[in-house]
Amino acid sequence: MPPRPALTDDAPPDRPNRAYFRANEGRWTSPFRFVITDSAAFFRSPMGFLDRIRALSMAWLPRLLGPLVLETSVDSRSRGDQGIVIHTTRLRKFGITLYEAIETFTLHDNGQDVAIERVQRLAPAFSYSREVGESRAEVDPSATRAVYQFPFMGSPMRQVATVEGDGVRIHQETAWSRADAFLHRLA
Repeated sequence: MPPRPALTDDAPPDRPNRAYFRANEGRWTSPFRFVITDSAAFFRSPMGFLDRIRALSMAWLPRLLGPLVLETSVDSRSRGDQGIVIHTTRLRKFGITLYEAIETFTLHDNGQDVAIERVQRLAPAFSYSREVGESRAEVDPSATRAVYQFPFMGSPMRQVATVEGDGVRIHQETAWSRADAFLHRLA
């Protein structure tokens, strides 16, 4: 997808991408379920040894110790006049962060597209790294659903986030995995 111009100050505030993130402002949490759906595809994928251990841990750790906890935050206000949304994601167990990402979403004038820049870190190596590959999202015209594309441990991942009542259902898929969560807003 060729780069598109960012949202300008004269863009109407009611664009679906702005409305979607404005409605989802705040902090969210959910139990997180991650499964490896295709072992052969998992072992064929181009990820490194440490990422394989991380993926296996995400799938097996909850079976032994209970579900992982997904925490997210959406800040569409602090830089909203620039068309920027700051999004954080944390995956935790027993208060220990296993995965963390800080994402800058740049909203486009067309009202649907979002460019994503992500800095992330994963246990046990806790230094931040920039992802390799393009990340983007598209918000549907109803401003209740966003489809994301981003790299995940060397594989393309598709994530669908759908507003349902007072929560947001998250579904992620790669060629070898699936993850699900239903986010509830924290007070």
